[in-house]
Amino acid sequence: VGPNGRDDDRQMSAQIDRARQLLAERGLDGMVVSSATNRRYVTGYTPEDHAPDESAGVALLSSTVALLFTSPNNTAWAASEAPVFAVEGWQRPWERFV
Repeated sequence: VGPNGRDDDRQMSAQIDRARQLLAERGLDGMVVSSATNRRYVTGYTPEDHAPDESAGVALLSSTVALLFTSPNNTAWAASEAPVFAVEGWQRPWERFV
C-alpha cells in the first residue's frame, strides 16, 4: 500500500509501540524528537529542516501522548502524514507554548 495507506499506518503504530516499549524499559517518561530523519521515522512526517536554526517540526512521545508540533501553515500536511499523532501549530516563544 502506498503513502499513508493502512499498511503504512500499521507500520507507524508498530514503530510508536516499539519506541514506547523502549521508554518503559529505560524508565523514561517520554522523548522529544527534533532531528528531521528521526522525526520522519517516528511520525511519518516528511518535510526537511532547511536551516540550522529552523525545524519543520518537533514530536513529543510518551506512554499516553503522541504530539507533533509544526508550523501553523503545515498542520494539514502533518496531520495527513502523521495520523497517529495529534498535530498542533507551534508558537514562539516555545517556553510559554509547550
